[in-house]
Amino acid sequence: MKILSYERKINISLFTALFVLLSFTVISCSSYKPTPTPAPLLINNESLWGDVIEQFSTSESNCLKSALGKDVYKILLHEKVIGSLRYPLLLKTECVNSSTASKLVIESLDAQAKGLSSNTKQCLEGIFTQIPINDLSLLTYEQTDIAVTDYSAAISNALGLLLCLDQADAAKLTTGRLLGSKIPDISFAKLQCVLEYTEVSELIAFLNSANEVTYPSDEFQSALGKCEINVI
Repeated sequence: MKILSYERKINISLFTALFVLLSFTVISCSSYKPTPTPAPLLINNESLWGDVIEQFSTSESNCLKSALGKDVYKILLHEKVIGSLRYPLLLKTECVNSSTASKLVIESLDAQAKGLSSNTKQCLEGIFTQIPINDLSLLTYEQTDIAVTDYSAAISNALGLLLCLDQADAAKLTTGRLLGSKIPDISFAKLQCVLEYTEVSELIAFLNSANEVTYPSDEFQSALGKCEINVI
């Protein structure tokens, strides 16, 4: 997988942290093995679910129709994809292949950012296809009171974004309450800035602070100040 080179130097331990988080994530299996969507998904701000599902493999679309039921499926086809609350429902049916799920989430992020670079999207696909679909669905809607059991997955998602976003793309996206309302909405560019001054383990502890009480070091607090992150 090709990793982008940044103008800012990101601590290499981020790779290790992401690997550890992913290795502790349990991937669920089912007897149904969906066929991957054969081509890149085309999604824009006006796309309806019907437009997207037309691009799915036959096995995926047939499975969705059966899993959701005729009435819900019919309603879904006429709803907009971007901003949809149906993402978790659709992904948790286990009807879509991990590659298709990854593409759906990436295109949603692309629309939110009003355009991500091709290198960023390629990098994200390499990481997101390794994340269980149920965990990946956390990226598709705003988190408020995130469940304790979802914290490692949510942090893994955030680290995946940090790893892949180049400087320009990082400035377009924020945590968007990805980790719950107790964590302020922070630009990913600012989180990348923090990694210039501190260890990734301290960043993980900070991101997990909505779940566990932490006492950041003076060095980490200094990094927050340098990167203009106000946590008060």
